[in-house]
Amino acid sequence: MTAHKNIDVNFTPKLNIKNMNKFSEEEVDKILSRAPEAKLHFGIEWSQAEYEKAKSTIELKQEIIKYRMQATTMKDKLSSDKDREAWTMSQTSVQDKQLAELEKSLEVKLAQFKHQYWDDMFISARKQANKIEKEIDANRQADRYYHE
Repeated sequence: MTAHKNIDVNFTPKLNIKNMNKFSEEEVDKILSRAPEAKLHFGIEWSQAEYEKAKSTIELKQEIIKYRMQATTMKDKLSSDKDREAWTMSQTSVQDKQLAELEKSLEVKLAQFKHQYWDDMFISARKQANKIEKEIDANRQADRYYHE
């Protein structure tokens, strides 16, 4: 088998969510200005990952077909369908293609998560911005009321 790249994902064992949704006005502005570009970037990454996964699925199927065809010529050694299927699936190149397809599936999921993260950040920042705007409007009205 060939070496495959490692996909490392670090999980935080205990996520501290206190004050997690509290952004400063500067942070809100940064997120709102960066999120659309980030979503586009990760949307493209997601699409590319889907394409690469589809390619790896086709390559796996082609490899399996190649060895199934070869196995049919070996009926004297591989007498049953199960034997031929086991022989086909035990070929190193088939196993390599299976691992490659799995890696591509993980890359699709990671790209999906990144895209969803920026979508969630944008929504959260937009909600925070609405709260800030309401607070500013309430302060203006209170100032008018007290200064009249």
